[in-house]
Amino acid sequence: MSARSASPLYPAAMLMLLAMLLPPPGAAADVERGQLLYENHCVECHDGRAHYRENRRASSLAEVRQWVVKWSATLQLQWSADERGDVAAYLYQRYYQSAQ
Repeated sequence: MSARSASPLYPAAMLMLLAMLLPPPGAAADVERGQLLYENHCVECHDGRAHYRENRRASSLAEVRQWVVKWSATLQLQWSADERGDVAAYLYQRYYQSAQ
């Protein structure tokens, strides 16, 4: 399908998908809940060393959030957008923000 023949609904559909993946604007992340979710679902494969390596794949909160979205979907965790945001906020605050 060429760009010219793409449905005019495509951009709207992409915006709706993005809106479902991100927490509502102005929503404060619950870092404590993010920590609990991470410790209960992610530490089995990710101990702290994964976040301290030199060649990190994320360097901003948005990039951390992208990885949380990817892996929560891969693991079929059924987390809400708020929960994904909470985990991303926890990880960013705990491991990434101080590295900036």
